[in-house]
Amino acid sequence: MLLQELWDRRNRLLGPEHRDTIIIAHLLALMLHNQGKNREALEILDKLAPKFAQQVQGLRLSQILENYGRCLIDAGRFEDAEKEVVADYEMLKTTLEPAHPLVRQSLELIVDLYEAWGKPDKAAEYRALLPESDEAPAKP
Repeated sequence: MLLQELWDRRNRLLGPEHRDTIIIAHLLALMLHNQGKNREALEILDKLAPKFAQQVQGLRLSQILENYGRCLIDAGRFEDAEKEVVADYEMLKTTLEPAHPLVRQSLELIVDLYEAWGKPDKAAEYRALLPESDEAPAKP
């Protein structure tokens, strides 16, 4: 597995806390999650989580928080997921317009979290923050 080899090499050369190592680890975890190997993805991400905000900033950090949140939701670790996905949303809403697709995606993930967690009131609270769709209604 090429990403695994790259991650191992970055770990050896740069150390586990280096920004590039964390980014490669995130990509490896994302690939594992997409292959249905959520447990393996979380093994990687759980170790790195305390380093995310220290070593990575901006939209790259947003991607990491979002993907970590998805893995946590899939694992039923809703409290942990809430911390990550709400932090992602809070960061995005301060830097992007409310109608930006990444803000919408973040809000949708929070709604998904609260629905999976059985908290419909919280889901509705965040659903209400979703901007109106720009798509015109289909003509008959």
